[in-house]
Amino acid sequence: MDSRQAREILSAYRHNTEDANDPWFAEALREVERDPQLKRWFDQQRVADAVLRDSFQQIDVPAN
Repeated sequence: MDSRQAREILSAYRHNTEDANDPWFAEALREVERDPQLKRWFDQQRVADAVLRDSFQQIDVPAN
């Protein structure tokens, strides 16, 4: 697996979920530990995902 493939897979990764135990993500997560540039990207991606998740939780859902 190269970093491009790992990024593709990890773009669907959801932090603090069962994804951490999913074999589909395991190899990509190992690649993160081997590739410093991929690790920087992944860390930034997780921060961006958290910001978006928090923003979506602030939206009031209409009653109807």
